Amino acid sequence: MRGVLHLPASTGPADAASMAGTPPERATPALSPPGTSLRILVVEDESMIALALCEILEQMGHEICGTASTEAGAVGAAHHTNPDLIIIDGRLREGSGIAAIRKILSARYVPHILVSGDSLAAEDLDACAIVMRKPFSDHELLAAIARATDPNTHTASGNNPLMGAK
Repeated sequence: MRGVLHLPASTGPADAASMAGTPPERATPALSPPGTSLRILVVEDESMIALALCEILEQMGHEICGTASTEAGAVGAAHHTNPDLIIIDGRLREGSGIAAIRKILSARYVPHILVSGDSLAAEDLDACAIVMRKPFSDHELLAAIARATDPNTHTASGNNPLMGAK
């Protein structure tokens, strides 16, 4: 029998610090190992969510190479910035994050994380897509980034886009 551990969503490093008993001003999130900084494109149509996500990613040691809020903006930004990872809202006010990822992947493979407040289960997603439901904690984000960028995550299908097709 497997148990499920439900963790409260963190609002940032200050929450993590208070749970660990560390003063917030001295807190540093338990994040990416040294040398694993990624160039990340963030696609989110809610400006406050985009800003918070970018801040969290920067605290994790990643570089935000671009942001976009529409399907067309996402495709253009991916082409111009050549990101290591894309974190994209599945449902955008102007266009679709899912359609944007399809267009981006038709040019080249980019590890990606689809996020949404709604279920994306009925969508026809790329087999390598990592899906995260809003709201999510910093630790869930960190785990999703690790899965999306881990070449071993994609070997079950026999086609590993991070290592080339078999």
